[in-house]
Amino acid sequence: ADFGGKVLGKPIEVLSADHLNKADIAATKAREWADQRGLDMLIGGVNSATALATNKVMAEKKRVYINIGAGSARLTFLLQAQGSKAQILGLANAGDDTVNAIKAAKEFGVTKTMKLVGLLMVINDIHALGLNNAEGLMMTDSWYWDKDDASRQFANRFFLKMKKMPSTHQAAAYSATTTYLKAVAAIKTDDSTKVMAELKKMKIDDFYNKGYIRADGRNIHDMYLYQVKSP
Repeated sequence: ADFGGKVLGKPIEVLSADHLNKADIAATKAREWADQRGLDMLIGGVNSATALATNKVMAEKKRVYINIGAGSARLTFLLQAQGSKAQILGLANAGDDTVNAIKAAKEFGVTKTMKLVGLLMVINDIHALGLNNAEGLMMTDSWYWDKDDASRQFANRFFLKMKKMPSTHQAAAYSATTTYLKAVAAIKTDDSTKVMAELKKMKIDDFYNKGYIRADGRNIHDMYLYQVKSP
């Protein structure tokens, strides 16, 4: 309205849609508008994953794309990584950021030339991605329910109550709880200073954690390298 409703004698039409913070929805809508609605310019709002997805579509369609809310360096990072000709792309993020980066890498075609490695991922992230997006992915995690007999025994007990297999986080929470309780029982007090001192002296050895707690409070334990199967 401020511009008078026209530019170069042509009417200005505004389209809008809610991408629900989902990269696939954003990309589909952008492609639909470019192919069917004569879209000239697209403005993207918040959410880096949708920005990455729509950025690729707009580049393909040779339309102007302006993002006003996503702060991800991956708007240039993923393509720079692909251009490096490196064999492996390590993702030093976690949770939804990792899931969205992998989806964007798939959308960009990065996975055709580079092996993706999630440096901090859990089984929930693979479920969120689905095997079509995650197949072949290398990832590091501290635990997996099918790792060994002790892990399977805990997982089966968990399944009887929750009707699903546990993730790393649930196993870690169980391990932390029982380790704490063992420390309290050993020193016969729940005084936090004394318990922490005991925890830092203990050697932890259970189905999840075979390690120790460092003087600064960080738990030192093994990490494992996994690869996601194909569908």
